Amino acid sequence: MAIYSSQYDLSDAERLVQYRLSTLDRTISPRPLRATHSLIAYDLPPLGGYFHKCVESPINDLLFVANCPNLATVEYYGSLPRRMESKLPRILVRVKNIETWPELVVYLHTKNQAGLFRTLVPEWIRDLVHPLPISDVLKLSHAPVRQRKFSLVRCGTPPLSDPVAPVRTADSIAKSIIEALESLPENLGHQDILDVSMRLSALRDNLEFIGYFDAELWIEIDVISKILTKAMILGARVDGSTKVREKL
Repeated sequence: MAIYSSQYDLSDAERLVQYRLSTLDRTISPRPLRATHSLIAYDLPPLGGYFHKCVESPINDLLFVANCPNLATVEYYGSLPRRMESKLPRILVRVKNIETWPELVVYLHTKNQAGLFRTLVPEWIRDLVHPLPISDVLKLSHAPVRQRKFSLVRCGTPPLSDPVAPVRTADSIAKSIIEALESLPENLGHQDILDVSMRLSALRDNLEFIGYFDAELWIEIDVISKILTKAMILGARVDGSTKVREKL
């Protein structure tokens, strides 16, 4: 924050503002923050001293806690280990769903939404669902914001479709996905759709658990989930009709 004394006139103050290290739209560190702790996440309590499944991720304690308001409590971080120079102190945390947790931890440190969905959604599905249908985006952008006790809400401008392009709807995109299945190996495309739906559900659970509600992120999750649900329903109808015709 710049502090001015009475000896500066308005023009001097305006010139000094240009040299501030941070502005409203650029408040980034000149160096990336290093990892300070190692977070071990699990979703089921240990049995006989052994975890059924767990994942270990390096985190920066300040960035992680700042983006996880539901975890920034005495219960989770009241006894946060002090930073050490020689090694990363370990933290145990039980999460809602171990699936998608490592990808979420990376996103919380980078805020790379495109990179997050690249790891969760196969390329052939991403190519078909984008740009997202504008009608569904606008509906969700005006919907009530999800809230929890310590939820962190960040609003933004939702990604919109090209106004010149043909009108895209969730139904038309779902139909395109089913048509694309014909060019894929048997059952591979259907399994992709099911897997992505499960991953997005797990991601939704983990976001609610930590209390992070970014408008653009949640809109993309909800719209893609809606499209895939419609695609699965449409695919089931197509398969059923095919079987009936074969019997006839």
